Amino acid sequence: MKLRTRFLIATSVIVFLTVSILSVAIYATVSKHLLSEVDNTLDARVVAIAESIRPRNNAAPGNRRQRNPLEEALLPIRFDTVTQVIDPRGNVVIALGQVDLPISNDVFEMVANPLAQRMRITTKIDGVPYRILSVPILRGGALQLGKDISDIESAKDGILLWLFVLGLLAIAASGSAGWFIARRTARPIQKLAAAAEHIAATRELTTTLDISGDAEIEQLATSFNTMLVALRLSREQQQQLVQDASHELRTPLTSLRANSELLERENLDTETKNLILRDIRAEVDELAALTGELSSLASDQRLIEQLQIVNLGEAVEEVVER
Repeated sequence: MKLRTRFLIATSVIVFLTVSILSVAIYATVSKHLLSEVDNTLDARVVAIAESIRPRNNAAPGNRRQRNPLEEALLPIRFDTVTQVIDPRGNVVIALGQVDLPISNDVFEMVANPLAQRMRITTKIDGVPYRILSVPILRGGALQLGKDISDIESAKDGILLWLFVLGLLAIAASGSAGWFIARRTARPIQKLAAAAEHIAATRELTTTLDISGDAEIEQLATSFNTMLVALRLSREQQQQLVQDASHELRTPLTSLRANSELLERENLDTETKNLILRDIRAEVDELAALTGELSSLASDQRLIEQLQIVNLGEAVEEVVER
């Protein structure tokens, strides 16, 4: 897999995870806030009802017909809230609204326990979402308030849609930026690869890379140029070694040819022949030593040699004899 493709995938995955986490957090926060506003409204309704049914000092005379205080307190909220009052036996005695609020087992337990905690649930009634608050009544029974939250659910759906669209745009933008950055980063590496392929195909070591970019890319190009310089030096040394070896081999071979031609003469005495043969053996030994040195150089065996004192006079005499 190419570097650009890996960089693009990595960038897209990171942005996708980031956008997903942020979207979930935003959606959960907004949903909680909207439901909290509805709960505050229902709590305010409960407080208003409690204030309305509190006994007043200016009660009507006994001979005058009075309305049910709870019924009277529920009238102002019947237009925006569904209300139910459940008696201690679990029967609905008052119901205001177009739907019937569901009565769960927890609500039945609340009816028998005036000290129970209030409950909040979100449910659907005839396909319409409602937020329901159930609170106990001190003398037994329970009061249920339900509010249609269709507008809140629509708002949550709209937020979810916007988050999805923004997430896709963010991923697309990050992918494009990642592709551009990866392409810009990979371009010097591609040039380096093309130069390496050219050198491998042509054996041309005089190429010099001039690549600018990040510090790492420039360092890589500098290291590559240093390697090319070392290869050029190695080739020059090899050529010099071949020339030196050719020169060193030419002398003993010339001597061997001359000695062999002398041995072909018939008028040579025994002592002269022995001298010539001794000289030939010396030249053969020298060739063997030179061949061993060349083999060592060819195998790149680097021996650590001890420093020795050399008598220049003896070295000169050996050269003169040769």
